Amino acid sequence: MKNITVRPISEIEAAIVRQVLHRAAVAPISEETVRSIEALKVKGICECGCRSVEFDAPEGIEQRLADGAGFLDSGDRVDILIWARNGHIASLEIVDHQGAGELPKPETVSSWEEAGKNAF
Repeated sequence: MKNITVRPISEIEAAIVRQVLHRAAVAPISEETVRSIEALKVKGICECGCRSVEFDAPEGIEQRLADGAGFLDSGDRVDILIWARNGHIASLEIVDHQGAGELPKPETVSSWEEAGKNAF
């Protein structure tokens, strides 16, 4: 991750985080965690060109909170993971297999089962 001047989470990033936590959680998600989304501060961006971001969160061991998929305007799928450290959302990871450098449309974010993972 490349450090950047800290900025607030964007509306689309917040919508994606909210959707993936709601639709593809792999651990219980507290209401406090959901309420914290709007206050997240982005402190790093991925250097590869994908749209992954790191949030200002305490250091510690990472825990995966959610693991799902979403679709770009082109129809290409991206993988979406949410990581936490010490109970705080730490990063939004977008695995962009096509190298599009775009965020998925929030309304397309879903669990792997909903995205048709088993059809592949």
